Amino acid sequence: MHVRDYRNAITFVQTLDGVDPERIGIWGTSYAGGHVLVVAAVDRRVRCVVAQVPTINGWQTTLRRIAPQALRGQRNAWDADRLERYKGSPPKMVPMVGRSRCGRRGLTRECGRVGLLHRQERAGGGQVAV
Repeated sequence: MHVRDYRNAITFVQTLDGVDPERIGIWGTSYAGGHVLVVAAVDRRVRCVVAQVPTINGWQTTLRRIAPQALRGQRNAWDADRLERYKGSPPKMVPMVGRSRCGRRGLTRECGRVGLLHRQERAGGGQVAV
């Protein structure tokens, strides 16, 4: 569906005044980074693509991020959130940015090591919808 949406957006943009249909570029980050790679591979109208930290294999990435014994519970949580959003509730928010063990804030080098903050840490305000 996302790939189709990109392609529909390209079609629309080509109809706008001031847009050169021979110079269409697309970009995406993370999950969308993987989508733009697919779009650029199948849509000849794309002349430039930027994929920032693309998710190439979503299922394998999920298996690396979620312990196998926790996967069923996580899928149930995603399904429950999807149902609540369908009913009009706001999306469930989860911590994304917080203080690391060495006191630094953000998605940055943690105590001299490159990496993301550990999941069990409390967030300091930064959140992302699941």
